Amino acid sequence: TVPPALGHLVGLVDLNARRNRISGTLPEELSTLARMQHLSLYTNRVSGTIGAWIGALQRLGNGAEGGLDLRANHISGSIPSAISQLREFHGNIGLGSGYVCPVPPITFTNGTVSTSYAECARP
Repeated sequence: TVPPALGHLVGLVDLNARRNRISGTLPEELSTLARMQHLSLYTNRVSGTIGAWIGALQRLGNGAEGGLDLRANHISGSIPSAISQLREFHGNIGLGSGYVCPVPPITFTNGTVSTSYAECARP
């Protein structure tokens, strides 16, 4: 699982744990990682939802390798509107399947949101 103690690594800039067997949910304690620019848990077994805490990661998406990639997991629920607080986002957000559409209004400088294979609810 993603241990809540990761929140104590306040200097962490890049967490790339792709293609592992990580399961469980994303702990809210990740919100304390104010310097985090890149978070990739692509192709794991992470489940649950992403909470409003994602908006606290103000530097997420900055830098050449910045971004958020949660594709190929078991994350579900709606995309939190707090994601729009990532104002300086220059990377990509890969959310993958399971999210309820539409994507909330997001105004990034240069970033994009990918909801490939999203299961969008029809109005």
